[in-house]
Amino acid sequence: MVTLDFLAVLDKAKNNDLLYAAELQRCGASKSIAEGRRVHALLLERGQLGNFLANHLINMYGKCGCLEEARRVFDWINNKNLFSWTAVISAYAKNGHFETALELFQGLDCEGIKPDSVVFLAVVEACSNDRKKKNSLILQEAGRVHERLTREGLMTSFVRNSVITMYGCLHRPDQALLVFQEMAGFRDVVSWTAVITAYGRNGHFCEALRLFWAMEQDGIKPDAVTILALLDACALEGSSESLFTGRAIHARICATGLDLDVVVMNAVIYMYTGCKECSEAKQVFDGLKGKKTLVSWNAVISAYAQSGHMFLALQVYKEMLCDKLVPNEITLVLALDACSNLSCLENGRAIHDKATELGVEKNIFVENALVDMYGKCGSLEDALTVFNSMKKRDIVSWTAMIAAYARNGHSSRALEIFRMVLAEGLRPDGITFVAALEACGNLGNASEGETLHGWILDSPQLRNNELVSTAVISMYDRSGRLERAKLVFDDLSSSLSRCPSRWNSQAIALAEHGLSSSAIQLFWEMTLQGVDVNAISFVTAIFACSHSGMLVLGLDFFLQLHPDFGIVPQPSHYICMVELLARIGQVTMAVNLIESMPYEPDVVAWMALLCSSNTNLELATMAARQVLGGDGKRAGAYVLLSNLCVPAGRREWMAPRTLKSEHCSDSQSRQNCRFWVSSIPFGARTGLLNKLAYARRRKWHRKRLTSCVADCPLILLASDLLLLLGIQQDFN
Repeated sequence: MVTLDFLAVLDKAKNNDLLYAAELQRCGASKSIAEGRRVHALLLERGQLGNFLANHLINMYGKCGCLEEARRVFDWINNKNLFSWTAVISAYAKNGHFETALELFQGLDCEGIKPDSVVFLAVVEACSNDRKKKNSLILQEAGRVHERLTREGLMTSFVRNSVITMYGCLHRPDQALLVFQEMAGFRDVVSWTAVITAYGRNGHFCEALRLFWAMEQDGIKPDAVTILALLDACALEGSSESLFTGRAIHARICATGLDLDVVVMNAVIYMYTGCKECSEAKQVFDGLKGKKTLVSWNAVISAYAQSGHMFLALQVYKEMLCDKLVPNEITLVLALDACSNLSCLENGRAIHDKATELGVEKNIFVENALVDMYGKCGSLEDALTVFNSMKKRDIVSWTAMIAAYARNGHSSRALEIFRMVLAEGLRPDGITFVAALEACGNLGNASEGETLHGWILDSPQLRNNELVSTAVISMYDRSGRLERAKLVFDDLSSSLSRCPSRWNSQAIALAEHGLSSSAIQLFWEMTLQGVDVNAISFVTAIFACSHSGMLVLGLDFFLQLHPDFGIVPQPSHYICMVELLARIGQVTMAVNLIESMPYEPDVVAWMALLCSSNTNLELATMAARQVLGGDGKRAGAYVLLSNLCVPAGRREWMAPRTLKSEHCSDSQSRQNCRFWVSSIPFGARTGLLNKLAYARRRKWHRKRLTSCVADCPLILLASDLLLLLGIQQDFN
């Protein structure tokens, strides 16, 4: 802070400029923008602002990220020198504004001022830090800068290291290697680390490892930064080979005393996280004891989240709060993501309150995570409230809102928002198309889905995106266009044909449309093609066995999970087995499996049993009680149970108005029943809706419908569904 003591020192000093410059450097280093502005105001007030201090002001504002103020000071200078140009170019470069930095560099040439290596380094940094990532333009300019540095004899070892780093950031490790090879005899640990980083961050793990070995053979001892680069390469690769290497590096870290460096150990945690070894990541985390930083906590939360252990991720977040550690935006985003996947609305709201308490609720990353969390937890109103309150929205914000509407039964509105995104001039990314395709699939709107598919085909980046291709297949499947889905699946490029999600999507479609044998055959073909089967692959296979009554094969799939494929059975696998056993009449075994599964049986497990109970009224009643005991708002449970009660003469259960008033409101019933109807296979849903439309056209009165219960229970089901969906007024 600019204190009276500082002013007193200024008054006594003979050369005030040096003191002002030192104070501005301190403000810039500590990013104390308020104090820097006070010094600026003091200089203007005393009339002591000259070119020397103006240059320091530009530097200070640049380090604090205040580019508009830096540019105003720069424009104020009449006789700009090389230091002035260097300061303003560096300010824009450090803040990721490549184009502006390049324009200023060209302006420097027009002024006839010869740039030195420091200016060139600022331009190199601009190329490395560009936020818009226009690679073709950046690569051209980077090449010109590199060529000019060579021509003017400015390629010192320091400059070469910066150029290697630049090419690594631009995803051109081959160019980085060429510059590195020109340094024969002048390579130091920084040079080796730069080229290892260039290959490691671009997914070339084996080449990065080879360079590391070559570095040691060359007699260069790696430092902590080199170790960090190699750990990052292992995390990005995420394979069994990189895990083996990561463990070896971890052992070496412990042997050389680097385990005392918390930054290095945080990188070890992230390495195990990238390799999906959350247990080892947690062991390293626990070993830090009193040295745990916020980065350490974020790393282990991320480890559990990436491994699918969302509950444990949330538990670690709560432990962090108990340790009186203040979370940052990254922590909150990770915790909100865990809540999203767990559909844990209560915890999500608590994290929202925490973000408000910390004053970061307006951070765009936190806002996007909140919209996504509320959407996945079924609280569309809260998602819309957060979305409408956002001052700045990016494509992630719009995508989260599209997905929220699509997931919560408002697919038409989701597509309207997608059209608004296009009208706003925003460029949809792959995740945006996935959300829009999901909405098309929900509606069975293959025509609009085909339009989206056409746009995707026009973009090589989207066409080769795993998630997008899977969403296209799923959209055609859910719209009943199996042949078209098969064509898309068969046309996949060789690089994408080994992605398990595409095979899973196609197998799910076949199973849902009654082609269980084809789904199982596709599973075997998947293994023969060398595609890595995952947990979803087995869910699909067991689901197919369930719908075709193949108990022995389904049980075989279930028992293969962990011994042969190393996959821990998830609740979804148990639920599919429960459905399989119930469908073939082995209800006692199904109940025993639910009660003995290593997870707390939830509503979904009992609903699976209820759906598959066929004519076993006692079992259906028990399952329905379990469902309603866990969640009395599940309208689908009443509907399913009514289908068994009417033929059995148990009409005392058939009191939808009474049941509804006891357990849930009209709006809750409509919401749950919409969800239930959306889960009905497309063909069956179409038939049901045709019956409803016929009933509406004939203007049948509800009393007349209920009088036909004994003869036509299906009509009663249609009537009650209309009541729950809120469209019973058509019968009046």
